Amino acid sequence: MLPLTRTLLAATLLLGIFLQPVTHAAAPAAIEHSPLEDLSLQQLLVARLELMRSVAAWKWLNALPIEDLEREQLVIQEAVLEGLSYRLEKNAVERFYRAQITAAKAIQQYWFETWRKGNAPLTAPNLQSDIRPQLLALGRAIAQSWGQHEELPSADALATALSGVKGLPRHSTQTLTQALLARAFYDDALTQIQQTGLLRVGTTGDYRPFSYQSHEDKDGKVTGIDITLANSLANYLGAKPVFVLTGWPTLMDDYAANQFDVALSGVSITEARLAVAAFSAPYFYGGKGAISRCEDAERFHQLTDIDQAGVRVIVNPGGTNAQFVKANIHAASVIIHADNRTIFHRIIAGDADVMITDLVEVQLQSQENPELCAAIDQPLNEQNKGVLTQRSEGLIRRINNWLASDKTQALLDALFKDAGLVRRGIPLP
Repeated sequence: MLPLTRTLLAATLLLGIFLQPVTHAAAPAAIEHSPLEDLSLQQLLVARLELMRSVAAWKWLNALPIEDLEREQLVIQEAVLEGLSYRLEKNAVERFYRAQITAAKAIQQYWFETWRKGNAPLTAPNLQSDIRPQLLALGRAIAQSWGQHEELPSADALATALSGVKGLPRHSTQTLTQALLARAFYDDALTQIQQTGLLRVGTTGDYRPFSYQSHEDKDGKVTGIDITLANSLANYLGAKPVFVLTGWPTLMDDYAANQFDVALSGVSITEARLAVAAFSAPYFYGGKGAISRCEDAERFHQLTDIDQAGVRVIVNPGGTNAQFVKANIHAASVIIHADNRTIFHRIIAGDADVMITDLVEVQLQSQENPELCAAIDQPLNEQNKGVLTQRSEGLIRRINNWLASDKTQALLDALFKDAGLVRRGIPLP
């Protein structure tokens, strides 16, 4: 199970692409005065390869080997996952990045051999803090440029551009050019999953019992009903789950950017989401409710009791809770609390009076916190959960077949029963 962040930025979770400020390393001529987005693909490649002299200098002064096979393999794995956001074929990505790695090592070897003859560098920018952020920023820009469905530069244009990189052998130029021009894309999400053996699962990690990542868990492990479901779905599709941390404010932007193939995090099926995305059939049936301190619960029998001056409604941003509050709460004051994992503690502490959220969360939190009680005895709406998925007819059909199977239905019933919850219509406690 491979976890990663929604932006693919954390090295330990996936890509290690940190766009940190560069403080000391001299920028290659191609990028010294130009934003990366203004550079052509060949300019970006040249800029990255020109940084290999600085890399070599750091390794020379610190007696480090040029070759690091473990890091090379990590770079390839990261590149494949990054490429999937553009639907780039795995084999094409591996070939292109291996060609870049081979070219980079050849340039470093050239400088090592040159310095053995004399005039070796006395200082070098720090590889970790100065050079690597530039390399990673350029690598991301290269992936984005190469991943666009736009015409690639000609072989002659590439060869001309690369000819100016000192220490780059001609055969490396040819290999890199051929690999770059061999770009290929997957036709759809299902084909990608089948051929890569990876299912990228978006999840928020802040919504029990569906998806939860504890602040105390240093490994970043995500647990919950939907995480178990994701593993089951991946197994059904013959793939390995790769968990992509997203958030409610960014969920649909991450979907549009193809950061994940499916999202499983207690995602509600709404008309707004259906307008731009696809969903499976529902696997959970519920709606919105309200929760408050037990001593205040008798104050709130209906929504109009909540929407009163002096009532403090707390809500997490970006999701259907925030949308419901925006549409229905006008007189009460609204408190935005970004972390859904700690929001209920603020009600207990008296910092807020009531929260409107899914009935399943009302039930769960009132079971676990004796200070909290359901505040309204009727659902405020009907809102079901489904698998948010990329618009691939084959993938949607496979997901619905998996959901409809007796095995998955039994798993769902068992998971909700173990959590003390009911899947079809949630009775208030």
